[in-house]
Amino acid sequence: MNGTLIEVSEIKNGMTVFYKGNLCMIKKFETTKPGKGISLYKITMRNIKTGTTTVETVHSDDKIEKAHIEKKKTIYSYDMGDTYVFMEEDGNQIESQQILLKMKRNS
Repeated sequence: MNGTLIEVSEIKNGMTVFYKGNLCMIKKFETTKPGKGISLYKITMRNIKTGTTTVETVHSDDKIEKAHIEKKKTIYSYDMGDTYVFMEEDGNQIESQQILLKMKRNS
């Protein structure tokens, strides 16, 4: 993993993070404050690799690793089964699994 540790309170919907060793996209982020004690955060996230959605509850003093995502302009070239191949402007090819593209369309 190659990200930056941030406070849980800094999480935003749509952010991409590493959680328990998995790359996940935050779908919903809610704060709850029980009568006494520290705030709790309920986070709904989708595992980018598997597409499964989970809900986790974390404490306000926890930290989470923010993923650095680079967006590039590409042109569709062809597909290989469940993988799509795109061409970058400089001629490099990039492969992407269908599940990642479906997630982006449904976000």
